[in-house]
Amino acid sequence: MRENRFFRRGLGISSIDALLAALAVWFVISWLATGRDPAGLALIARTVPYAMLYAGLRILLSIRDGRQFPYSFAWIVLVALCVWGVTEAACGLWQAIGRGVSRHALYAMTGHFSNPGPFGGFIACIMAVAFAWVYPSLREKPNGSSIKKVTEGIALIALAVGMLVLPASMSRAAWLGLAVAVTVTLLGDDGARSWVRRHRFVIPLGAVVVAALMAGAFLLKRDSAVGRLHIWDIEARAVMTRPLFGAGPGLGLGAYGDAQAAFFRDRLPDPATADSNDSLFSRLPALLRTRVQAAGCPEYPFNEFLGIGMETGLPGLLLALSAAVLALLSLFRHKNPFAAGLLCWVVFALASYPLSIPQLCILLVVFLAESASPYEKRNFRSETCASSQSEPKTAGITILSALLGLVLCVMSWQLGESGSGRRSVWPEALRAKSTELQRSVDYRRLYADGHALFQAGRFAESLELLRLGALLSSDPMFDIIIGRDYEALGDFDKARDAYLRAHYMVPGRLYPLVRLMRLQVRAGQDAQALHTARTLLDLPVNPRHRTMQRLHDEALATRDSLAALIDIYDYEGRE
Repeated sequence: MRENRFFRRGLGISSIDALLAALAVWFVISWLATGRDPAGLALIARTVPYAMLYAGLRILLSIRDGRQFPYSFAWIVLVALCVWGVTEAACGLWQAIGRGVSRHALYAMTGHFSNPGPFGGFIACIMAVAFAWVYPSLREKPNGSSIKKVTEGIALIALAVGMLVLPASMSRAAWLGLAVAVTVTLLGDDGARSWVRRHRFVIPLGAVVVAALMAGAFLLKRDSAVGRLHIWDIEARAVMTRPLFGAGPGLGLGAYGDAQAAFFRDRLPDPATADSNDSLFSRLPALLRTRVQAAGCPEYPFNEFLGIGMETGLPGLLLALSAAVLALLSLFRHKNPFAAGLLCWVVFALASYPLSIPQLCILLVVFLAESASPYEKRNFRSETCASSQSEPKTAGITILSALLGLVLCVMSWQLGESGSGRRSVWPEALRAKSTELQRSVDYRRLYADGHALFQAGRFAESLELLRLGALLSSDPMFDIIIGRDYEALGDFDKARDAYLRAHYMVPGRLYPLVRLMRLQVRAGQDAQALHTARTLLDLPVNPRHRTMQRLHDEALATRDSLAALIDIYDYEGRE
């Protein structure tokens, strides 16, 4: 094992620190340039605890080996991560055997996560770190200190229990992330590379196996895979729509809804166009029909880098990618086992939403802090500092500084949970302000309050809240209630525009077209309503979904009655 190279650290401002600082500054610039929306302020406030945690870990991970500190803090962090992974896996197994309660009604195993996807991503990252730590020792003779052996034993346990729960997570992104991390770790070993050179037939065989596994993973959840591809395409279009500053921090999903509505508006005819059957679903090209069925209103970006691009534009996207690539290069260059964990995290982030999960955010902070730590100043090398008489004093100051940062981090998290009824050390006025800010950027609450105001007949106030919620979410229900507000106010043109926008945002849904059909009937536009009903009836319906079947039956009855009525009009006109 390269213990000395792995655990020698130097404290200084690294390129990774500079990139992360530049990304934070660009988030603020984007927020200022796009209108200072409260969602951006709330997002920036939520990142403060992680910034404090990064600063604290950055200092602690920079403490180098020496006579006074035989085992660096990086070693302690590695053991802590493995123990954390074992704990989460044990919780998942406890749920699987029926002794624990899952946090999702549809899945038996989620650990302390809301669904099995992030749970699988977390376990995969821990397994990648454990494998990269244990693998070199498997090729060497048993040696090293007892602490090293205990560490490797804990890592082996993390690997073993991870293998039990990772398949049950059904997270293909987690499987792919772990596979890529393990493969790169093996190829980084001289012995593994020489073995591959001696057995060249392994390369084409491996390519065939990888292609078969990827095809199997695609077919395992085909609809979900097609949906991810569609989401990435729409996100890329949203980035290019606002390439400089983006939509603004916290407004990425609203930008996604705009981009998806624009995409389908350019490709699908107006469903209310009279005397035209071009908009019927069955007459669309096969690929477009697939995308109509795959389109939805995601709650997460499902690609964190594109998500950052939607919010902050191409500069933010490039800064995030540069920080990730540079961190990976730094860790791999120093033969650091955290490199495998970060690589697994990055691959997982390409098809999931780890930045929305606190546990996975903490993992990222650990990996980035460790990647920045190997950078050393020439006048601050471990060999010199190890023999320096001032090292204990310097190390003590850094530990105290890091602990202060961690305490502030915990207090900030507590402030974020101030609305949960827990006791807090923060002043009442600050906690009230924090709760007000969180409520102003919670699109679910904005929708509930806007819908309640609509039902109470306060349509202008309802419109104000629903417009704010539509900036935060790609859910077409905001536009549907906005349309109902305008319809109640007598503005049928704006109501029609809102219903059409809701339809183009998720064209596979029936309800936006049902609202449009009802509006057309109410406005006396029978021909347009008939065509909308025909478009509705051509959309696929799940017969087991009672609401969809009810809407389908309503469209069928409307079509029949309007067709009969129009026939009567035509007959009377001929007479």
